[in-house]
Amino acid sequence: MKLYYWSIISTLILSAFLNNPEYSVKVSKQEASALALQIRNYEQFDFNERKYLSEEIFYWENSAEVTKLKSESRLPHSLVHIATKPLEVNPILPSPFENRPVCWLPKLSLFYELMVVHENMLQFYGEEKCPSVFLVMALLSHETYMRDIKGDGQLSIGMCQLYKPTARYLVEDSRNKDTFRKLIFFDENDRHHFYSQKSMLEFVYHFLILEKGYVHNNPKKGVKAYNGAGKAADKYASNVLLKSMFYEALSLKLKQNEPTLALKDLKEWTKAPLRNTFIDFNGFQLDQKADSENKSKHLSEKEIKKFQNLKYSIAQYVSEIDIPEVKAEQLLIPDNEIQIRLEKVFEKAQPLNHNNQKPLQKERRYFILEQNRSVYSYLRENTYKVLTTCNSYYFYTVKNEEKKRLNSEKELQKALIDKQIVLSSAAVGDTIYFDHYPIFNLR
Repeated sequence: MKLYYWSIISTLILSAFLNNPEYSVKVSKQEASALALQIRNYEQFDFNERKYLSEEIFYWENSAEVTKLKSESRLPHSLVHIATKPLEVNPILPSPFENRPVCWLPKLSLFYELMVVHENMLQFYGEEKCPSVFLVMALLSHETYMRDIKGDGQLSIGMCQLYKPTARYLVEDSRNKDTFRKLIFFDENDRHHFYSQKSMLEFVYHFLILEKGYVHNNPKKGVKAYNGAGKAADKYASNVLLKSMFYEALSLKLKQNEPTLALKDLKEWTKAPLRNTFIDFNGFQLDQKADSENKSKHLSEKEIKKFQNLKYSIAQYVSEIDIPEVKAEQLLIPDNEIQIRLEKVFEKAQPLNHNNQKPLQKERRYFILEQNRSVYSYLRENTYKVLTTCNSYYFYTVKNEEKKRLNSEKELQKALIDKQIVLSSAAVGDTIYFDHYPIFNLR
């Protein structure tokens, strides 16, 4: 039995699912498989690896913390490019950041914990103090390309590159030591560590706000202090803030499944008033000769216009980045346990009676339904017509192990809009006649 997804309807379902205002509905395994398709390098994995990714998404989406997230707090799954090697970097292209590019999120756990931690910090500190999730992404990308590594001769650790003397101060002398002791520890060899990846993300927020004076209406001050002082730190902060704008625009685009709507959202983003008017701007890759005495300040009208043009430039780069195309034939079929359970409950499909075929039977065109492929992948928008008119197959929905037959294409479309599980009676190895209809991806 194969999952059948209507071409346009399936995209609408996924869009409605992701844009649910409260986003509190439990996610099924089929919906988790659909979300996995958005991972940028999904096609490079084999069947078992894809199944594992779907199961991981299923686990996260149904966790208590993620189900509480609202749609505006969500990041698109198409920001994820799974790293297959420990130190692998997958830069986002095209991008204006040539010397130190921005990168895709390298794993699903980071993707989900970024959203969860940000939501928790937003509730704890409020909007006036809490950095945006895009700023945190930009900072981690700028530091280590979001890799949990040791740097500077083993002196700094994690995606955020925390140095040992700083860690020592935070857990022993800082007035906020009770907070940081829950995130950082020293082992028996006097090496410092984060308790977990989630602790590492929480550290960035607490450190920026409690130790570096981060506030939402002047983020450059806190980001600069995060890196240090002087000209290099000023350049660091400007680059991180520019990259945060890039991530914001990119996320805005990728949230839309329809390219036209994505470009419309980008256009609106470029017209929106600047949230911050204090960033010194010397281009994407900041000028090496930038005046070190030029401290953070409010921009003049001329400078605001120049920075507004920067948003147009970022939007232009982002508009050229592809949105992963969700293909119905990539959806995972139900696992063996589900298939066995359904086969015990429902009767098998009746085979086509070849003896009753018309004399032109020998001229009819057909294909054999292959393993791990949906009927839709062969027939696309003509699937219903071909299976029900050229063959004796049918479609039905399954709910609480109760089977309901669909008697028209209109009923099929309604079932898909209602996010019901739709199956066909066609099984692997069956002969499917398609007559004059077009056929796709036939091997």
